[in-house]
Amino acid sequence: MRSLPVFNPQNRFASTTVAYDEGEAPDQHVEIHEDHTRSILATNDSPDVGFRWSINPYRGCSHACAYCLDGDTAILMGDGSTRALRDVRAGDVVYGTLKRGGVRRLVKTPVRAHWQTMKVAHRVILADGTTLVASADHRFLVDRGWRRVGSLARSRRPTRMVGVGRFASTPAVTDEYRLGYLAAVTGHALDLDAERRARAFLLALDASTRDAVLKASGDPTRFRRAAAAFVPWTAEAARGFAAGTFDAGRDRARRTLRDELRFIHVVDPASRRLRELEGRELEPADDLAIVAIEDTRVHTAMFDITTGTGDFIANGVVSHNCYARPGHEYLSFSAGTDFEKKIVVKPRAPELLREAFEKKSWKGDLIVFSGVTDCYQPLERTMAITRACLEVCAAYRNPVGIITKSPVIERDVDVLQELARVASVRVSVSVPFWDADVAKAMEPWVTTPQRRMKTVETLARAGIPVGVSVSPIVPGLNDDHLGEVLKAASEAGATHAFYVLLRLPGAVKDVFENRLRQNLPLRAEKVLRRMREAHGGKLYDASYGKRQSGAGQYADMIAALFERTAKRYGLSHDEMRRYAIASTFRRPDRTGQTSFGF
Repeated sequence: MRSLPVFNPQNRFASTTVAYDEGEAPDQHVEIHEDHTRSILATNDSPDVGFRWSINPYRGCSHACAYCLDGDTAILMGDGSTRALRDVRAGDVVYGTLKRGGVRRLVKTPVRAHWQTMKVAHRVILADGTTLVASADHRFLVDRGWRRVGSLARSRRPTRMVGVGRFASTPAVTDEYRLGYLAAVTGHALDLDAERRARAFLLALDASTRDAVLKASGDPTRFRRAAAAFVPWTAEAARGFAAGTFDAGRDRARRTLRDELRFIHVVDPASRRLRELEGRELEPADDLAIVAIEDTRVHTAMFDITTGTGDFIANGVVSHNCYARPGHEYLSFSAGTDFEKKIVVKPRAPELLREAFEKKSWKGDLIVFSGVTDCYQPLERTMAITRACLEVCAAYRNPVGIITKSPVIERDVDVLQELARVASVRVSVSVPFWDADVAKAMEPWVTTPQRRMKTVETLARAGIPVGVSVSPIVPGLNDDHLGEVLKAASEAGATHAFYVLLRLPGAVKDVFENRLRQNLPLRAEKVLRRMREAHGGKLYDASYGKRQSGAGQYADMIAALFERTAKRYGLSHDEMRRYAIASTFRRPDRTGQTSFGF
């Protein structure tokens, strides 16, 4: 495989990056990294993607084709305290949730990543006064399951969020609070957290006050009288006394989770052991009903984290963690040439797929290869992981959809024919460009569009349902290629076609613009201008319902042109979301009679 000069935008999870002067970037060679994960099926619930299950045998792709909250949002930490989202870091412990026995409960979970981006802010207002500032694609848990802010804004159904309500703020520590706390804990056995606080509070008092209260230590009544001589018994002192009573183990109150959290945040006891919330139940609440969602139309610095449970508690409600290049950043790589040259492979994918099919919960849903990167990239020619997975699907008669731009798929015609016979299979070959020079500039290591059309013809002659994905459409660059691609696809035997407008999330924008200006400098400004016209003045709009098709007059023109042209050439204008098939799933006969030698 060829090497290429390093171009890596900074990984948003990394604190440092390496920059090279122009012309001095070294060549980067292919590295193979094995991923020994214990699962292979990925799930998806995006309204923009028409399938739920996918398999990604590879992460990163040598073809080289070029969710978030406001930083002030309070996050529930693992010790019961709160911290602003912008200040949370990888390695911290927060509370997430898990569903056990049909009930969603709090569990502690590590923060695995933390990053920042710029997005349009939406203000979500709840009945209890809670206000959340989030991007349109951010997901919250509501009484109907996980929903994005954008879809909630369009819904007219009454919706309640799941959680405990907004967090109370913790007042600053005062001398009154310190003396109240010391009055409550004196004479009682304390755990290490409370003992440390008591000593710190004592040292924080001025000398005369400290001497007086030390003489009275061991006698709560004398202690209180001595403390009152220096500081009046105020509400702050009472708050400190309540915290001390809790830390001394003398608080017998039985509180709901909501009241317990309010107590912890307002009173602020020290004992982490007694502040434990693990296993407490969460549910929707009437006062967490959404009363308004406002689009501020203002780009704001947004933050997000990745946790072990995939969620966290943000300002009292359950919040979800916020596709190929940016996904590489989760693996501690960059979205630039790292994505193209540091390939992660899953050698146990066929074995893990067989295990998944043996589970009683698996019902034989459609599986798409792949949800992220091309399952037939160059490594597949020798590793044959995708082929082995398809053989498993044939053995279990599980329906399959495939999206690829590689002729390597022609090797597996026998497996695909078996799948078409016993279950169903549909292949979409990606052909976004027809001009070979433009294709070479934007997809440097992929076969020509004309060669890919030969793949369509080969599969069609073999009786395998095949179509084309004219994706991505790059406004100003290949939108005028539509007619030639769809005409050639129809002549090659394709039966369907669909398209996706170019998406530029995160660092992908920098990679695309760099390659565009480098390889097609005379067309760069036109392309970038057209991209903004199709995305409301921006290079990319991450809003669901818009991010794959765009919005506005130019995007509508592309949609109408594509539909009209596809119809003219007899191609069904659809995608996986409309690919409904009857369940054919069967577990193999245990006598050993299965396809392909399994």
